[in-house]
Amino acid sequence: MTMQSPMQPPMEPQPPVPPQAPRRRSIVGPVILILLGLLFLLKNVGLFDWNIWAALWRLWPVFLIAAGLDILLGRRTNWGSWVVVAVIVLAVGGAVFMANTSIYFTEGHGTAVKEELRVPLDSNAKTYDVSIQPGIAELKLVDIGGGNLVEGSVNRLSGENLVQSKDNNNGDFRYVLKSEAINIVPGFYDDRDQGHWDVFLNNTVPMRLNVSTGIGKSEVNLTHLNITDLRVSTGIGEATVFMPAKGKFYGKINSGIGKVTIEIPKGIAYKIKANAGLGAVRFNGDSGRSGNYYISDDYDKNANRMELDINGGIGEVVIRAR
Repeated sequence: MTMQSPMQPPMEPQPPVPPQAPRRRSIVGPVILILLGLLFLLKNVGLFDWNIWAALWRLWPVFLIAAGLDILLGRRTNWGSWVVVAVIVLAVGGAVFMANTSIYFTEGHGTAVKEELRVPLDSNAKTYDVSIQPGIAELKLVDIGGGNLVEGSVNRLSGENLVQSKDNNNGDFRYVLKSEAINIVPGFYDDRDQGHWDVFLNNTVPMRLNVSTGIGKSEVNLTHLNITDLRVSTGIGEATVFMPAKGKFYGKINSGIGKVTIEIPKGIAYKIKANAGLGAVRFNGDSGRSGNYYISDDYDKNANRMELDINGGIGEVVIRAR
């Protein structure tokens, strides 16, 4: 005898699930990329120089505000997205204005303080290690002869501290010149006559040199210096580095944001490894190229030669070999 299963009550139909509104994506990243691309394009056609990056650096908190507004408003309403776009556009427009007028945000309206530099050679030193680290300034570094290791002057900004230190450790003399405590708060001043570093280094003694250029335009002329090891880190702005004309040394250059031009004098052989980073590397010379390396024909037989490692940042690196 076959048992019949009891009748199952009919299932009640479930109400349809309303479709969820698609989540808005952040527009901060795409807008910033588009504006950065426009800035690079306008720079390439010569409408302004690399000082625009220094101005953008001063306005970086605005981009944090834009990101917060995007989370709060931009991902919920169309008008909120337009508010975010307007904030970013105004920030970049302000940077363009600042770059073209040399007006910046800093602390107070005070006059720049000029400090003289004079560091004698140490009779007990066998080697010298020199580190130059400006903050927000135009740097000019060249060579001198005479009996001093360092000479020159610094026009430091209002609110900036200039720190110098030196010591001799078993014949290894170390000297550091650096900027500290620059406060960026609301207030205007015209810095065309402020923030200048004129530094002169002795060209008769062997030297390990470390230069960090900070924010601003820099010219580092090492043509006649006796360099045994070189480290250069550029910050924000435009920098030109003239390499030594003689000697045998290793050097490393890290590019930040802006343009870096490396001038290689005639008569010194080179082996250069160049990585573009997020920018571009342009080489003007007659050497052969192997991968990321540029090697002069006389590198293995020239007594005056350098090995250089270049890491690009955001911008361009130009290498000129004469």
